[in-house]
Amino acid sequence: MLRRFVVLLAVCAPLAATAPAWGCSCAAMSTQEKYAGADAAFIGTVESRKESDQAGPGFQRVVYTYVVEESFKQALGSKIEISTSTDGATCGFSAANGTRMAMVLHDRWRDAEGRHTSSNCNIVDAEELRRASKGSPPPGPPPPSDPGPDPRDPDPKSPEPRSPEPRSPEPSSPPAPAVRLLVAGRFGDARLLLRDGAGTTIARGAGRGRTVHMVACSGTRMVELAVVGGRRRIVTRRLPSLSVVSSRPARRSVRSVRCVDGRAVASTVRRADARVVKVPTARAAASICDDPR
Repeated sequence: MLRRFVVLLAVCAPLAATAPAWGCSCAAMSTQEKYAGADAAFIGTVESRKESDQAGPGFQRVVYTYVVEESFKQALGSKIEISTSTDGATCGFSAANGTRMAMVLHDRWRDAEGRHTSSNCNIVDAEELRRASKGSPPPGPPPPSDPGPDPRDPDPKSPEPRSPEPRSPEPSSPPAPAVRLLVAGRFGDARLLLRDGAGTTIARGAGRGRTVHMVACSGTRMVELAVVGGRRRIVTRRLPSLSVVSSRPARRSVRSVRCVDGRAVASTVRRADARVVKVPTARAAASICDDPR
């Protein structure tokens, strides 16, 4: 029994001691891939910056005005306004006046005023953007040159003509933006936001109180540990809607949640005993370390 206690404690202790860290994570894509999926792109210089009228609790935005040097795929005019988050953890970016930047844009990512929204995931290198707009591959080592027929060969043969390789079909529409961020905080009547790579909110997780820990367990579920009115609750939500599947009370000693084999399991660690108890949370995939001492 003592051995089981030591094993469970070793598993649970790091979870209780480690605070969750949130940050921006961009999909690994080349400039050519970003340009292919974009509706427009530009190279320009920051002229001015102003706070957005759409700022709210825990959710601030800033609007940059760019003097457009070059535009691609569509005419953007001599100037363009771009809205972004001020929080780097939600993939926002910061730029000083006079900063020269290159960026891809998506027409479906706009704010309430109709301005394009963007993030640091859409910032690209200017020269790579020019090459991508011309369909040129990035620079690399030159291909080996053909030395021609060997003069010592008495009967050189002409190479057989190659048949042209079939072209890949063009995509009918740009790919949908990937879900990249679950953001916890206070956002009016919500405590969770689900955002795409441009920082655009695509779902709100309603609820009072605050989220102290959360984890996405699969493509269809996430679990959060919330504090509401001084009481802790384990809440299971659907992805990507963030609608609530189940909510159950948790002890004050619970510090974190995690996913274990797609099943809900509670690990209860006591001074002289250790046991595992199944938790009925309607298909949730969570595990908690609960030390009642």
